[in-house]
Amino acid sequence: MKRIVIVMCAVVMVLSMLAGPVTAAPTQARNYEAIPAVCDELGSVVIEVVNMGNWGTGKVQGTKLTLIPRSFAFTVTDITDPTDPEVVEEGVERKRVTDATDACHIEFIDEVEGDPFIPDGTYLIQVTVEVKVVGR
Repeated sequence: MKRIVIVMCAVVMVLSMLAGPVTAAPTQARNYEAIPAVCDELGSVVIEVVNMGNWGTGKVQGTKLTLIPRSFAFTVTDITDPTDPEVVEEGVERKRVTDATDACHIEFIDEVEGDPFIPDGTYLIQVTVEVKVVGR
C-alpha cells in the first residue's frame, strides 16, 4: 500500500508540473518547467508551466495557445530489466465531463535509488493529458 501511495504522489508531482498556472514571463518564475510533448492535433510542442498545483493551465512555447487540462491517464512501468518490463501502477482522473480538443502525450524515464518505499530501479512514466486548446 505504501508503494502505491508513493507512486501516486510521484505522479501527482509530475502532473502538477504539467498543470500549473503560467505567468506572462514563465522563464523567470521560480518553478518554471518546459516539458516536451507530442499532441494529437498540435504535433510536437514544448509546454511551459509553473509548478503551482493541479489542474492549472500551460502555454505552448512560441505561440499564444493555452492548454487547459481536462483529464489525465498515466502508466508507470519498471524497466530495470528491459527484457521483462512490469507495469507497477496505472490511473485515470477526470476533472469533469471532458470538452477536450486535443490529447498530449509525455514520456520520461526516472531513476529511483535509496527510496524506502519504492524499489531501486528504472521507471518509464507515460502520461496522456486531454486538454482544451484556447487562443487559436
